[in-house]
Amino acid sequence: MAVDLTTMLALHASAFPQLGWADLIETAGRLGYAGVHLQLFPTPGRELASDLTNADPAEVKAALERAGLAAVCLETGVALHYRQKATGEAAMRLGLKAINFAAEIGAKAVSVHPGAVLLGERPVPVFKRISERGRRLAERAAEAGVQLIYENAGYFATAKPMWSAIEVTDHPNCGVCWNAATALVEGEITGVSLNALNYRLALLKLQDGVVEEGGLKQQPLGEGDLNLERLLQIASGIGYQGYLSVVWDRQADPSLADGEEVAAAALKLITETMRPKLDKKGKPLTNREAKFLEFDPVEDARLKAEKAAKAKAKAEAKAKAEAEAAAEK
Repeated sequence: MAVDLTTMLALHASAFPQLGWADLIETAGRLGYAGVHLQLFPTPGRELASDLTNADPAEVKAALERAGLAAVCLETGVALHYRQKATGEAAMRLGLKAINFAAEIGAKAVSVHPGAVLLGERPVPVFKRISERGRRLAERAAEAGVQLIYENAGYFATAKPMWSAIEVTDHPNCGVCWNAATALVEGEITGVSLNALNYRLALLKLQDGVVEEGGLKQQPLGEGDLNLERLLQIASGIGYQGYLSVVWDRQADPSLADGEEVAAAALKLITETMRPKLDKKGKPLTNREAKFLEFDPVEDARLKAEKAAKAKAKAEAKAKAEAEAAAEK
């Protein structure tokens, strides 16, 4: 059954890097979001004030319940590619802790990074390490009622290597957290990514910006190179039923506009973009066509009532004039 994606909007924690986790949850709920995308065991240098590393799971769960929010994902800096056994096992311990924490607060997923194929390395042994470690985490996550998802970045920024990582992991509880803007920077259009990954998509990050040499210059949703309407159309078309996580990464760029203003505008834009639009005959319209051809029954009724009122006033004025003329005779 199709899901109304406008009811599946989550706020990514990076929009408010200065807020603690309790204030972040309260803010997301107040702005009208259905979920929040939280951070745990982040990559060094990417820590947010809302990082849950030292938080009490029971307190976090209680705050989520008070706000009526879903914890859509615990985003970690855990990577699976490490060649050194000790480093790999340390990453695994963090991954397992994150899964246990997610289960305690009722989070739906934990994201990790497949990692990287470093210069001079052959991909085959790297993928083997990713598959073995990913399978262990996915199995534990399944037992805990949580999904393990791979996040696209670096070597795995585009669909083909990400699909390969998922395939070699070969576990039904392993999905993908996809940021289309990350793929755009590498030259991959949204339609290619989403159609290729299809049923493996577990979480979509909505981040916009202008692709420049060296990366992405962030812009509010709808103002950059990301074709939001097309992304949402494809997501609906392939039967995507997960959350949409709105990303405004002020941790990466503190000069960006206030998170609250941008988050509120993004919520409004997504809701309006996904609202069904029809012409007078009931034919579906694209958002571009709707600017000129959309039939609004409320506005149509208002215009008809206004026209009828004017006609009535004109008729009454004419009748009055005729009566006055007759009286003068």
